[in-house]
Amino acid sequence: MKIKKYLKDSPIFSIFDLHQSLLQTSTPLLKKEGLSFMQSLVLITILLEGKSVTTPSQLCQALNLSKAGISHIISNLESKGFLKRMVKEEDARSLKLILTQPGIRKANKLVKILDLFEKGLEEDLGIQRLSLFLSGLEDFKKCLNSSL
Repeated sequence: MKIKKYLKDSPIFSIFDLHQSLLQTSTPLLKKEGLSFMQSLVLITILLEGKSVTTPSQLCQALNLSKAGISHIISNLESKGFLKRMVKEEDARSLKLILTQPGIRKANKLVKILDLFEKGLEEDLGIQRLSLFLSGLEDFKKCLNSSL
Protein backbone atom coordinates (compact mmCIF):
# COMPACT_ATOMS: atom_id res chain seq x y z
CA MET A 1 0.00 0.00 0.00
CA LYS A 2 1.20 3.51 -0.80
CA ILE A 3 0.08 4.79 2.58
CA LYS A 4 2.54 2.50 4.39
CA LYS A 5 5.53 4.21 2.79
CA TYR A 6 4.09 7.64 3.54
CA LEU A 7 3.43 6.71 7.16
CA LYS A 8 6.88 5.16 7.53
CA ASP A 9 8.50 8.38 6.30
CA SER A 10 6.24 10.72 8.28
CA PRO A 11 7.79 12.12 11.48
CA ILE A 12 4.36 13.00 12.84
CA PHE A 13 2.98 9.51 12.29
CA SER A 14 6.19 7.96 13.64
CA ILE A 15 5.80 9.88 16.90
CA PHE A 16 2.13 8.91 17.10
CA ASP A 17 3.12 5.28 16.45
CA LEU A 18 5.79 5.49 19.16
CA HIS A 19 3.17 6.86 21.57
CA GLN A 20 0.87 3.93 20.76
CA SER A 21 3.72 1.44 21.24
CA LEU A 22 4.65 3.00 24.58
CA LEU A 23 1.07 2.69 25.80
CA GLN A 24 0.74 -0.89 24.53
CA THR A 25 3.96 -1.86 26.31
CA SER A 26 3.40 0.01 29.56
CA THR A 27 -0.33 -0.61 30.00
CA PRO A 28 -0.04 -4.29 31.05
CA LEU A 29 2.72 -3.40 33.55
CA LEU A 30 0.69 -0.58 35.08
CA LYS A 31 -2.62 -2.45 34.89
CA LYS A 32 -1.17 -4.91 37.40
CA GLU A 33 -0.92 -1.91 39.73
CA GLY A 34 -4.53 -0.93 38.95
CA LEU A 35 -3.50 2.34 37.28
CA SER A 36 -3.33 3.92 33.86
CA PHE A 37 -0.19 5.51 32.44
CA MET A 38 -1.39 9.04 33.26
CA GLN A 39 -2.53 8.10 36.77
CA SER A 40 0.91 6.62 37.35
CA LEU A 41 2.58 9.74 35.99
CA VAL A 42 0.53 11.98 38.31
CA LEU A 43 1.45 9.90 41.39
CA ILE A 44 5.12 9.88 40.42
CA THR A 45 5.09 13.63 39.73
CA ILE A 46 3.59 14.44 43.13
CA LEU A 47 6.11 12.13 44.83
CA LEU A 48 9.17 13.47 43.00
CA GLU A 49 8.19 17.14 43.06
CA GLY A 50 7.20 17.08 46.70
CA LYS A 51 6.02 20.50 47.77
CA SER A 52 6.89 22.28 44.54
CA VAL A 53 3.97 20.71 42.61
CA THR A 54 1.03 20.43 44.93
CA THR A 55 -1.92 21.98 43.13
CA PRO A 56 -3.98 20.66 40.22
CA SER A 57 -2.98 23.73 38.17
CA GLN A 58 0.71 23.03 38.71
CA LEU A 59 0.16 19.42 37.63
CA CYS A 60 -1.59 20.65 34.47
CA GLN A 61 1.46 22.75 33.64
CA ALA A 62 4.03 20.10 34.56
CA LEU A 63 2.33 17.33 32.57
CA ASN A 64 0.77 19.45 29.82
CA LEU A 65 -2.75 18.19 30.57
CA SER A 66 -6.13 19.91 30.66
CA LYS A 67 -7.79 20.86 33.94
CA ALA A 68 -10.63 18.44 33.16
CA GLY A 69 -8.17 15.61 32.52
CA ILE A 70 -6.24 16.28 35.73
CA SER A 71 -9.48 16.60 37.71
CA HIS A 72 -10.65 13.19 36.48
CA ILE A 73 -7.29 11.58 37.32
CA ILE A 74 -7.19 13.20 40.77
CA SER A 75 -10.74 12.01 41.56
CA ASN A 76 -9.83 8.49 40.50
CA LEU A 77 -6.62 8.43 42.56
CA GLU A 78 -8.46 9.91 45.53
CA SER A 79 -11.15 7.21 45.32
CA LYS A 80 -8.39 4.59 45.39
CA GLY A 81 -6.98 6.17 48.56
CA PHE A 82 -3.68 7.29 46.99
CA LEU A 83 -4.05 11.02 47.53
CA LYS A 84 -6.04 13.64 49.40
CA ARG A 85 -7.12 17.12 48.42
CA MET A 86 -6.61 19.69 51.12
CA VAL A 87 -7.56 23.35 51.19
CA LYS A 88 -4.47 25.55 51.39
CA GLU A 89 -4.34 27.46 54.66
CA GLU A 90 -3.01 30.59 52.98
CA ASP A 91 -5.66 30.56 50.21
CA ALA A 92 -8.97 28.77 50.78
CA ARG A 93 -9.72 28.94 47.03
CA SER A 94 -6.76 26.72 46.22
CA LEU A 95 -6.29 23.00 46.78
CA LYS A 96 -3.09 21.15 47.42
CA LEU A 97 -2.62 17.47 46.73
CA ILE A 98 -1.00 15.20 49.27
CA LEU A 99 -0.05 11.57 48.80
CA THR A 100 -1.39 9.21 51.44
CA GLN A 101 0.87 6.47 52.82
CA PRO A 102 -0.56 3.94 50.32
CA GLY A 103 -0.03 6.58 47.61
CA ILE A 104 3.62 7.03 48.60
CA ARG A 105 4.17 3.26 48.54
CA LYS A 106 2.44 2.93 45.16
CA ALA A 107 4.37 5.87 43.66
CA ASN A 108 7.69 4.40 44.85
CA LYS A 109 6.74 1.05 43.30
CA LEU A 110 5.82 2.79 40.04
CA VAL A 111 9.17 4.61 39.98
CA LYS A 112 10.92 1.23 40.24
CA ILE A 113 8.77 -0.25 37.45
CA LEU A 114 9.44 2.65 35.07
CA ASP A 115 13.14 2.69 36.01
CA LEU A 116 13.41 -0.98 34.98
CA PHE A 117 11.57 -0.19 31.76
CA GLU A 118 13.96 2.69 31.00
CA LYS A 119 17.03 0.64 31.93
CA GLY A 120 15.92 -1.91 29.34
CA LEU A 121 15.76 0.85 26.73
CA GLU A 122 19.23 2.07 27.75
CA GLU A 123 20.63 -1.45 27.42
CA ASP A 124 18.97 -2.07 24.05
CA LEU A 125 19.67 1.33 22.48
CA GLY A 126 22.64 2.62 24.43
CA ILE A 127 22.73 5.80 26.49
CA GLN A 128 24.26 7.93 23.72
CA ARG A 129 21.63 6.91 21.17
CA LEU A 130 18.85 7.46 23.68
CA SER A 131 20.25 10.89 24.53
CA LEU A 132 20.34 11.85 20.83
CA PHE A 133 16.78 10.63 20.45
CA LEU A 134 15.61 12.76 23.39
CA SER A 135 17.35 15.87 22.11
CA GLY A 136 15.82 15.23 18.68
CA LEU A 137 12.37 15.02 20.25
CA GLU A 138 12.99 18.30 22.07
CA ASP A 139 14.02 19.95 18.78
CA PHE A 140 10.93 18.53 17.09
CA LYS A 141 8.71 19.95 19.84
CA LYS A 142 10.34 23.40 19.49
CA CYS A 143 9.75 23.32 15.72
CA LEU A 144 6.10 22.41 16.22
CA ASN A 145 5.61 25.18 18.78
CA SER A 146 7.26 27.81 16.59
CA SER A 147 5.38 26.81 13.43
CA LEU A 148 1.91 26.96 14.94
